Amino acid sequence: MTDDVKRTPTSAEADTIQWMPIAVFIGILLIGAGVIQSTNSMPTEAAISLFADDVEVLDIAYSNSVGAAVVHGNGVNTLHTFEGDVPSMISLNGSPNSISSHSNGWLIGGDEGMLAHLINGTITEIDLLTSSDTVIDAVSVNDRSGWMIIERDSETQLRTFDLDSTSTKLSLAATLPSDEIKLEGIEVDSTGTVALIRATSTTFSNPISSTSSGEVLLMASASLGSQPDVTLIQHGGGHPYHTLMISEHDEILGYAVSTDSAVMISDTGIVRPITDLEGGIAAAVDSDCRLWILHDEQIISTYDLKNGVDSMKVDSPTGENPRMVSSDSGLLRIVYDDSSALTLDTDDYTDPIARPGLLFDSVFLTIVLGTILILGRNFYVMGFDAW
Repeated sequence: MTDDVKRTPTSAEADTIQWMPIAVFIGILLIGAGVIQSTNSMPTEAAISLFADDVEVLDIAYSNSVGAAVVHGNGVNTLHTFEGDVPSMISLNGSPNSISSHSNGWLIGGDEGMLAHLINGTITEIDLLTSSDTVIDAVSVNDRSGWMIIERDSETQLRTFDLDSTSTKLSLAATLPSDEIKLEGIEVDSTGTVALIRATSTTFSNPISSTSSGEVLLMASASLGSQPDVTLIQHGGGHPYHTLMISEHDEILGYAVSTDSAVMISDTGIVRPITDLEGGIAAAVDSDCRLWILHDEQIISTYDLKNGVDSMKVDSPTGENPRMVSSDSGLLRIVYDDSSALTLDTDDYTDPIARPGLLFDSVFLTIVLGTILILGRNFYVMGFDAW
């Protein structure tokens, strides 16, 4: 009987065998990373079509899960309310420009001094302005008071109003830091006494784009019905902010987002850029004080103080880019360029059942960490022979 002869691998073969587990390990890492990325998406409800493709949604707000929108079509602005995908037009004595919601309904502002509440399907006009005034933006604190930006005599003005005031229902205009500042939009905190205002200025125009003016942020305080006290908190040369949001977080008053930047604003008026987070097309803050920014290519980013920046994919119903997003309690209502809409449940963001990528992410990272510890220990004890 002939004994089996065992051949000793050559040095080249030994090196190959030695590094094969490392190559397999790296391959697993790459495959796992690819699977995590492919599953990192947010589920949505079925898409709905709110309006015809040739209708442009200008502003939208939700009150108790009922939506209201200012839309532009056939050369005119109109107001519509909707539950689900069935809009109903609301008749107004004027052309609406803006809409904001409160607990009972909406506040609508428009041309020719139009200011009105919409509550339970009924329009109640508020007689505060002149026919030559144009309401650029108006925010309701409740159904009797609020803040507004109006254009009067070729200048933009910031005012508050209080319909229950026994002295004056409409405040004097705030004194602005510069005559070259044009007010664009406003958001008010839950107390109704502190506001953030976005604006533009020709003093700091954007050198990249001749059609855009510099970014301007202001902070204002006032008791309702009194003249606001305004403080300039940012004046730079970037793209103008298109979205302002109030956060109820203890450490953050709000956020501002432009196409190329996103900043947080403290309750003392300090403006800080958010690290590793770019601007986007539209933005909103959810009920958990988490910031959501919508980008093109169906990408959405999130930010909160605890978890930092995250990004994921949200499939658009028709491949269109998002136009705007509105927060509705625990939901985000996303409107696209073709007037189609998606509803996103923000609770799904942390739900591993709704987002399997979260579960796979945790399992995969646990396996990788365990493997690294085992290989590291073996290498420490046995050197390269451990491989």
